[in-house]
Amino acid sequence: MVSNENVEYPHLFLRAWPFTKVPDEEFCKIWADRNKLKEEIESTFSHAIKRKISQICIFWAWYGAGKTHSLMHYQWKLNRTGEAYVVFTEFPQNPRSFLDLYKTFSENLDFERLREILIRVFEYLGKKSKETEKRRIFREEIANKWRDFTNAAEKLACGDDEEKEIAEMWMKVSNLKKKERDAINVSANITADDEAIKLITCITKSITFNSEKLKQPKMLIWMIDEFNRIDDVRREDHRAAIRLGLQKVFDHTSKNFCFVLACSTRSIDDIYTILGDALRDRLSVGAPPMRIETLRMDEAEQFIKELLENFRPPQTKVPEEYFPFSIEAVKYTLSHMLANNVPLTPRKVMDFHDFVLHEGEDLIKRGEVKAISLEFASKCFDKIPKEYYKL
Repeated sequence: MVSNENVEYPHLFLRAWPFTKVPDEEFCKIWADRNKLKEEIESTFSHAIKRKISQICIFWAWYGAGKTHSLMHYQWKLNRTGEAYVVFTEFPQNPRSFLDLYKTFSENLDFERLREILIRVFEYLGKKSKETEKRRIFREEIANKWRDFTNAAEKLACGDDEEKEIAEMWMKVSNLKKKERDAINVSANITADDEAIKLITCITKSITFNSEKLKQPKMLIWMIDEFNRIDDVRREDHRAAIRLGLQKVFDHTSKNFCFVLACSTRSIDDIYTILGDALRDRLSVGAPPMRIETLRMDEAEQFIKELLENFRPPQTKVPEEYFPFSIEAVKYTLSHMLANNVPLTPRKVMDFHDFVLHEGEDLIKRGEVKAISLEFASKCFDKIPKEYYKL
């Protein structure tokens, strides 16, 4: 048994419970097995960042196959390395316009990081020119001659605490009063799709400005999970407005920007209908859709092995490599799933192992069971109602 310090389950040789239904910030740092998929994703992002040419990337996955976890893992990884500034959002429920989509984008922006980037940009421009000239260069080279964005960006970077807060609220399309707008020298609130499109373009240029010299991110990546929900938007004119907004962002931001549109559907062919003609036409032959399929038997075994390894304390020696399971129990669990037409998705694989371990955890803790055996797993599955497999 390992030390109890920072270990929730010392009797299982696990620092935390390894099975989760939905990804969280801690779990998203882990990548188990699926090396081919990992190589494909890294190659796609690396290629896009090096070329600096804007593109649309498509993620397609079977339900529960690990799409959201994959996105969150690379959001964490790319933000940590500093190569890109990644914003992860979910497609909102029944949006009416592109502005509604932008609101989810702005709510998930790391404004502290954006502020630090803007400080470096203004300091760099200040060294090359006078104060008034600095603003003019920013307005013309970064802000597309938009005075409101120039002034809000400068207040976010260099203003007092109140001005920074108001500037952030303006970029989050809050309904500011005239007194608040005057405090940061902006003439109007953001109320239209085209203004939200301009904001994304200006934010992209700010983040990636002179990236090599200033050690800034080379690309802004906006990940939109559950993009298939656009088909659930009730009105056709609302769907059209959202697709048009995405198209305009792409057209107006020709460099250093990447959309990642992620869908879960029954068939990968559904993606092309979901995108619509204009977005589909902008897909690059060099960035084909990334498919996240169900696991093969051997992949599922390796997935469980590496998942458990990631949750063990450092330098932990275990009785066997799949502990607290025996390899026979893991193989039996996966075979049982396939025999009952349960797909080997990461979510389902974790769900079934979670069920068995939950049944056996106290027994292992009391020393009544050394590890989860094939026989123990079999008895556990006898408790599952037959109706479950029909869901």
